Amino acid sequence: MPWRLLHSACFLLRSQSALNEQGSPAWLHKLLRAGELHLPQPPRRQRNSELEMRLERLRSQAAEREYQALVEDVTRREASERERVPLSSAVREVGYGVHVLTVMATCFTAALVAGRSLSSDPGVQCAVGALGMLLALLVETGLHLIRDQRKQKKA
Repeated sequence: MPWRLLHSACFLLRSQSALNEQGSPAWLHKLLRAGELHLPQPPRRQRNSELEMRLERLRSQAAEREYQALVEDVTRREASERERVPLSSAVREVGYGVHVLTVMATCFTAALVAGRSLSSDPGVQCAVGALGMLLALLVETGLHLIRDQRKQKKA
């Protein structure tokens, strides 16, 4: 009910000297005491689609930051373990490389000596030495692959 209508009704009741049960004139606040106030709902504003997309992006970024904060200690530890190569592992790899080079040089020398008994041409002797060196490299590579497969089966 509009406010002006209530105000005028109360004013008319008072002007006619109308009395309620207690003998006092009608006042607006006494008339409205038992009633409830019903206000119309304001219309909902349409939100901008760009704003919605930006809010969604900000929410996802906040969720990602929160997740990163939760797993920070775990990921930092894993990254440091990946970056850190133990010295013993590096020494082992260098030692293996020196071993392969030594075996290749030995096989080259042995094949070169064997090539001297086959031919007096230095080109043939070097070719036989290179074949010996290649054979040594293939054998060491095969042994390395077999050893890695066994390690993987154990793990």
